[in-house]
Amino acid sequence: AAWFAFINFLGDELYHPLDFFSNKMRTRPYWYLLVLAATGGLLGIDMASGYLDELSNTLPELVVCTNLQGFVLVGRMMLSESAGAAMVTMLAHMIITKGLVVIVTVPTAPFMPGAVYSNAYFLLYMFFVFFLKVAAERHARYLVRIEYHSKFVLKDGAERVPKLWAQTILRGCPILLVVTDILFLAVYLISRGEYGKTITILYFIIALAMLLGCCSQYKSGTTVE
Repeated sequence: AAWFAFINFLGDELYHPLDFFSNKMRTRPYWYLLVLAATGGLLGIDMASGYLDELSNTLPELVVCTNLQGFVLVGRMMLSESAGAAMVTMLAHMIITKGLVVIVTVPTAPFMPGAVYSNAYFLLYMFFVFFLKVAAERHARYLVRIEYHSKFVLKDGAERVPKLWAQTILRGCPILLVVTDILFLAVYLISRGEYGKTITILYFIIALAMLLGCCSQYKSGTTVE
């Protein structure tokens, strides 16, 4: 929020982002204040009600996963779009996450509830985004076929954020799921005093990351443009 205000309200007009959400909040500052107030209000309600503390104490793994997913989404929007898009993404992610957390915690986990609910959260998030993506694409094709202009269709330029969102979730969630599961397993082994197995797992993660990095670098270096 502070970065958006600095760039869009105090910065040189030459460097203003031209995406849909930045332009909307820059030309209509009340939208910026509304997004900021809604985000701060949701966070304030969680802290005042004790919901955040209770969830952190009982299911810390789930809190880690939801926050990590949020950081990935907001970071992707900041790098690929703008601070305005990142603010809108943060607000939408907070609302969606609350609903998904309520759904995944309805059944009783048979073992390691934090890890089970975290896996369910990632899987449900992917299913939810994939369902919306397919539904939106089919609806858009239908509107084009019948040549009907719906008032519910996103404005030109606004569709980039949900596309980036879907791409980040569908590609990033499987990676986050595997990485967090391995880390949770390492923490569990440490709590049992099995440090040898923990070191082996961490060594495997580092070796795998280095291997993937080398493969990616080799591929980019041999690609013919």
